[in-house]
This record gives sequence, structure tokens and C-alpha cells, in this order.
Amino acid sequence: MLARSLARYLPGSLLVVDRGWGELIAHGVGVDFLKAVGVVGVVGIDDVDSRPLVESLAALTERRTGYGHVVVLSTRLLLDVEADIARVVRAAKDVAGGSAYQKVVVATNISEAAHVDADPVAYAGGFRAVHGRLVGLMGDATGVSIEEVLHVDVPCMVFGKNAFAFPSRSGASFLGDSTTTSSSGRDAADLERELQARIVVNAHLLVSVSKMMDVQPEAFCVGPLSERVGNVLAYVPAHDSTRNVRAAFCIVDRALDTATPSEHSGYFLQQMLLCDAAGGPIDNVDDDDAVDKLRPSMFHPGDASTSSGYVEFLTSKTQREALLFVRKWLKEAIRQSSLKFTGRSSKPGAVSAEDLEALCQVLRDDPAARVRHSSLLQISEIACRCLRGHAAWDEGKSKAEHVARLSAEDGPDSLTSLILDELAAAKRGGVMSVFDVVRHLMMGSFWLKRVGGAGVEEPQRAAIAEALAAACAARRGEEKMSWIPEGAEADEQLVEVSRNVVEVVCSLPAGRSLREMTEDLLSKRDVPGMRHIGTSIAGLVKSGLGRIGIGSGSPVDYEIIVVFVLGGVSAGELADVRATVDSSGVNAGRMVLVGGSTMIVDPNDTLESVFSEL
Repeated sequence: MLARSLARYLPGSLLVVDRGWGELIAHGVGVDFLKAVGVVGVVGIDDVDSRPLVESLAALTERRTGYGHVVVLSTRLLLDVEADIARVVRAAKDVAGGSAYQKVVVATNISEAAHVDADPVAYAGGFRAVHGRLVGLMGDATGVSIEEVLHVDVPCMVFGKNAFAFPSRSGASFLGDSTTTSSSGRDAADLERELQARIVVNAHLLVSVSKMMDVQPEAFCVGPLSERVGNVLAYVPAHDSTRNVRAAFCIVDRALDTATPSEHSGYFLQQMLLCDAAGGPIDNVDDDDAVDKLRPSMFHPGDASTSSGYVEFLTSKTQREALLFVRKWLKEAIRQSSLKFTGRSSKPGAVSAEDLEALCQVLRDDPAARVRHSSLLQISEIACRCLRGHAAWDEGKSKAEHVARLSAEDGPDSLTSLILDELAAAKRGGVMSVFDVVRHLMMGSFWLKRVGGAGVEEPQRAAIAEALAAACAARRGEEKMSWIPEGAEADEQLVEVSRNVVEVVCSLPAGRSLREMTEDLLSKRDVPGMRHIGTSIAGLVKSGLGRIGIGSGSPVDYEIIVVFVLGGVSAGELADVRATVDSSGVNAGRMVLVGGSTMIVDPNDTLESVFSEL
């Protein structure tokens, strides 16, 4: 799809991508594809003012590698990146000098209609308005013309047959919720406009997903933000489905369950994505180290094993299970390539980084095998990093979360005592970070409410806030804490900020988990709080009848159910949903897909999003 949309522009071009497009390319076509179609180099728009951009451009110039076009790819609304586009155009012109390109193409995965719906004033003329503003920003001095502003219909990344996600740094991504109140000083109207824009983008991208699936979407919403997305979805013109199949899009607020994605589940997919998060898409595609910046695709078209789906298979596997399979696949790939491994055999039940690295090297040394098994090599390299301790997960954190859960089940006094002890240890410089303690508080408060308790009450919250302020003050120079204010008044603000943190994390709702919701759907039980917002004529009739008490549509009436979480899903949730679907005998043949507005979330993401609202 990327090739069809930009086929005439990619050969001989300099590709400028934001980090969202970096993720899309990494999980889609990969760097090898970009080389094959003639892309000269790749630089990141997020670093337009930094040394890496200038150095990357200068390296291209030194190799006398000219580029006929600059192609800019954005996953955000173009108004947000217009100034960055103008800066990168000027930088590319200045570095390349007389041999520079003359034309710029700007492409976004957000449709023109979505831009207009998100901001009817700024995009009153559609992409023509963007074109005019970019011309004005660059001026006549650059000697560069804007060739075209277009929509590239690549909405998401796919993780096997039943999971997808929008990029983590895009116009669709948000992990915030409607229960928190911002005290950052930003104008409330500006915050609402930003939120509405993200809601509109998610609705339009879900329409793009339905187009990829060739189905008509019907919205079923759980949570206030999801209802807003569903309301927008109802007014987005649907595509002409050739199959005339309707699918239930069950849209859920992430804020209803903050505990499950915050757990260190130990699934390999979680570790794999965490290990691969370092670095960004800023490099030349000819650079041997490009794998660390914009990695090759995990779904390489030349890899025969891709049809079985490495990532899809590993979604439900723990780290230990996955490592054993990765080693097995490497050995099979060596045999299939008629190569020989002369290293020593490792223990049957254990896998080390040295074992995997030695097997990988055999495939890398053979040019044909290196290309054919690039996706397996990529996963193996990430597995090596996991084994060397670069993953954020460890068994100790998982055990500490289990202790927090047991304390919550014993009641608020037990949970409060545990949190105070952990904060005291953190203040003394213990292994556990202050951030992890606050995450335990958030998860414990959730579990307290789920077992029927009232949660952590005010006297207990005050004691925790006081201990949190003391721990933050002691660890300020050692630990990066995004909620701690900087500046001369930091000490005075610290106590108040700690109170706000405790108040927010203890006030988050405790809704049903994604696994429980999937069980309800497959067992034909009503999902608490779910509202049908009709998007087709039939759906509008059913949802209207439901409002007057005559009956309503239900997701179980559909052969295809798409569960979409505003705020992203975790690797553990993907595994839970897959296991729930596989074990459901009464619903054989029903297709259930899981997706999120944000790339697969790690255990810190949800709490970080709460802090962003403070």
C-alpha cells in the first residue's frame, strides 16, 4: 500500500519520517523494502533542529548521493508539524547546496476528511490549505516547491491475525482519561480542542481499519471517551463494502482498567517491544547500524516462515517459552539454508544470549540466508538484548506486584502499610523506585475496589502523600520523576503535587478487564455500561429502538468483533484475549480482533499518562 501510494516519488528520494511512521515502517515494509524501491536515505522529522539530522544529510552529500524528492511522512495532523516540515526542508537544502532536490511531497496516514472534522477552520480548504501554509512558511528563498499533499491509507500495525495497534507517537495516541483534572496551567479550551482532535482521528482511523477488513463498522462503546469516538464514527461516511458484512467495533476507555496493563506479565512480546524502543528512525538506510534506529520488518516477504507468523505465535508466550522457540527456529533456518553450526550445543532447557548470538552469526555470514531470515534475525537480536538485561521486566517486579495484590485483597489498612513501607525503603535508596511504589498504589487501589472495598480513604491517603513527598525529595537527583516540578518553588510544590498524585491514582475507576469483557461478549452476556451507537441504517434503527426500550443490537449478533481500547493494550491482555477466544467452544468461527490507539503499552505507560494530566 505504501508503494502504490508513493510509487512515483520514492525512487531517489530522501524520506523524512516522524516516529509514528517509523513504527509503521518497522512493522510493515521494513528498511530492506525502502532500499529496494530506491530510497536514498531516511531522517527523522522529530529531530529537525538536532545534530543527527545535519550529520545524516551531510553523509549523503559526502557520498554524492543526490535526492530528487523529499518525501515527508506524518502520523499527526499536519497543522501540528507544518513548522517542522518547513525547517527540515530548509536544513536539507542548506546541507545539500546546489545539488539539492527541488520538490517536496507531504503524506499523512490521516485522511483529508479527518483533518477537516478535527479543525474545520484551520483545514477549511482541506489539503489545499496545508499546501498554501507550507508554501508561505518556506518562502521563495528555498527554491523548493511543494509537489503534493496526500493521504496514504496505512492506519495501523498488525500483530498477527487478531491484533493491531496505531503508532504510539501519532495523532491517534492517547493514554489520558476523562477522570483527571489538569493543573498544568494550559487553557481548558485548548485541552478540549486537542482531545477532540484525537477523538476524531481515532474515529477516522477505525473507518480505515474497517476498510482494510472490508466490513461496515457498528460502534458499541464503554466509557465517556469511547462514546465520543462512537458519536464521531456515526457521521463518518462508510466505504462501499463488497462483502456487505457488518462488524461490531467495541470501543473501550483505557481508564476503566489501569491495573492490568500496569502488570509485568512476562510475555515476550512486551519485552521485545521494550528492548526495541531505544533510538528513533534517524539514520541512512545504507548504514549497517540502521537496525537499531529503524529496524527491518518482522514480516519480511522473503521469509517463508512469516506465513505462520512469528509475532502472532509469540504473543501468548512467556519469555522462557519464546526463547526456546527462537533457538529452535534459528537451528531450523540454518538447516534449511544448508549451513553448518560448529558451536557447542547448549543445555536443552536453558537459553543464553551467547547461544542465540552464535546461531544468528551463522545466518548473517551467508548473504542469502541473511535476507531470507531477516525477520527471525531481528527477533533473535531483540531476544539477545532481553537476555543481557536491557528489558524493563524482571522477575522481582512481578513478585512485588503479586505482594501488592495480596495486600489489597486483605483490605485498605494492609495495602497502606505496604505502600508506606515501600516508600520508606525507596527514601533510603532501596532497589524499588518511587515510580514503582506509586504504580503499586494505583494497582492496589484498583484491586481494592474490585473486591468490593471502598478503596484507600482520606486519612490513609494523607499519610501516603506525606511519605511520597519525603521519598521524592530524597530521590530527586537519582530518579527521573515526571510529576516532580522543577524550579525555585519545587520544595514548596512537592507536598501539594504528592497529594494530587495520591488523589488521582486512588480515584481511578475499577472497570472490567479486557479478558472479562471478552468472556461476556463470547458468552452472550451484557457488558456493563456498554452503549450501542448505530453507524449504519440498520444500526441506527436498532440503537434507536434500544433507547425507547424495544430492543437493541448486541456485539454477539456479529460474526466479527473488534475490541478497540482507547489508550492501547498490553501484551498480557493480547494473550488473555487470545486464550479466552481459543477456549470458547460455543463461538467457534467468530472472529475477535483486539486493537489499541497506542502501540502495545508497557507497564509504565498508564501511570505516566496519569502524571501527564497533573
